Amino acid sequence: MRSVYPAAFGDRWAGLSASLQRFFASTRAFVGDFEVRSGNRLARVVRAIMRMPRPGPRVPVQLRVEETTTGETWRRSFRDKKLDSRQRRVGELVVDRFGPTEVWFALEAGTHDVVMRQVRTVIRIGPLRIPWPRVLGPRISGTMRDDGALHVAVRVAAPLIGLVISYEGVVTEQDA
Repeated sequence: MRSVYPAAFGDRWAGLSASLQRFFASTRAFVGDFEVRSGNRLARVVRAIMRMPRPGPRVPVQLRVEETTTGETWRRSFRDKKLDSRQRRVGELVVDRFGPTEVWFALEAGTHDVVMRQVRTVIRIGPLRIPWPRVLGPRISGTMRDDGALHVAVRVAAPLIGLVISYEGVVTEQDA
């Protein structure tokens, strides 16, 4: 099976920098220190309920991506907090699933940067997919930038709450 991201990028894959191609290629591992932020009190409660990492200025992060029969599993570790998701491709979109929540992303690519733009969010209950109305759903974005170092930034916000969590930092590829 072709890895999720090369297939989703399609013809744009060849135009990405070598570092971004390695980041998005299958079966890989990265480490880094990230700044993790959270919003107001309500946002911190939501973050805790969703089992997302605690805020901190230099949080050690590990990322391991494993290929599966249907896509990839992204295993993230923030200090001792695990945050796993399953990703698959639907056409040129990437679907990232955390528990029952699926977030669908369109990929925007330049040579040295990638933006993951959220286009849809659904709750999965068995075979059913129930769309979250945009006005009520989470707003999630991710960017990766290669300027000699590989910068990653992710932001999760929610209506009436604001920032739930954001994390950003520089990752380096871990030797296999």
